Amino acid sequence: MQSSRGPDDGIITVSGKQSKENMDPIGLQLHSLRRVPPLLQESQDPAWRGLQQDLQIMHRKDADMHINPQPILNILEKYKAWSKAHCASIVQDQENIGEKADQVWSQASRVIADLSRAASLMSTAAKHATLAEDLVQRMTELEVRLQQCRVEAATIQEAQEAGAHAGDSIPG
Repeated sequence: MQSSRGPDDGIITVSGKQSKENMDPIGLQLHSLRRVPPLLQESQDPAWRGLQQDLQIMHRKDADMHINPQPILNILEKYKAWSKAHCASIVQDQENIGEKADQVWSQASRVIADLSRAASLMSTAAKHATLAEDLVQRMTELEVRLQQCRVEAATIQEAQEAGAHAGDSIPG
């Protein structure tokens, strides 16, 4: 039985004659890769799925393997490069998320400062409105008093004029 997948055709031949104890170093290395992190198990990367399939074929019980080491090393190098790129991508994504979080925090701080200033201005405007209402009320009261004073002044002036005319007619 032979694994056949694209550019790596024919790299693994499986028969029932050889046990795991008789594997060459590359076979043992591949055997140790059976346990992989869950993140990689969930991967949809075709190269990784192909490597997984090859490992499953190689680790069937009582399988005799005749391995051409160079293509397997090429697969491992591809996997290694893929793993590094995948990790670098994750790190880059996390850095981008961190930068975005910093930007959001900075923007939120500016918005909070703007809201504080707006609240302060609204409070000041409310105080000014109250002062303006008080001023209008006092001016209205003063205008009423002024009118009363004018009326009283006119009454006093009339009384003085009437008294002056009456004094002219009083013999003395």
